[in-house]
Amino acid sequence: MEKRGQMQISFGMIFSIILVIMFISFVIYIIIYFLDFSDRVKIEQFEEKLQEDVDKIWRGYQGSKVVNLGLPKEISKVCFIDNSASAIGRNNEMYNDFIMRNTIETIMYFPEGSADGKEGFKLDHINVSKITEKENPYCVENRKGTVSFKIQMNYGENLVRITGE
Repeated sequence: MEKRGQMQISFGMIFSIILVIMFISFVIYIIIYFLDFSDRVKIEQFEEKLQEDVDKIWRGYQGSKVVNLGLPKEISKVCFIDNSASAIGRNNEMYNDFIMRNTIETIMYFPEGSADGKEGFKLDHINVSKITEKENPYCVENRKGTVSFKIQMNYGENLVRITGE
């Protein structure tokens, strides 16, 4: 007679393995959630800080300031768009895409969907027509998670201009 080895795993052992698998899955989900949440926080902080810096310059008679703001690396460009003007310049192929996605925002994120479902936002107190007079949309590159802007307003101007640094 041949004896065959029989492997017997108790119910407790099977239940323990299932619990370990569920725990590991839950931990992975939580890590992914918090990484995604941190990107959303970065985007919100970017928008708030940029508006604050624009407002500071706008409240004065004149001024200039260079700001470096963080964004998730998935966003490759931050683009200013004038919806009332036509597309011109090197980024003109992106204009129609932006117009189809938005009607009121002055700043759009590129590529589409890179800002965790957020298309863009409306920035107050800026002279969009002056910013986009040579390029519409006017885009600033995101370099290693940092976007640099020069915010300025000259004496006698009512609105702020922004350029890439």
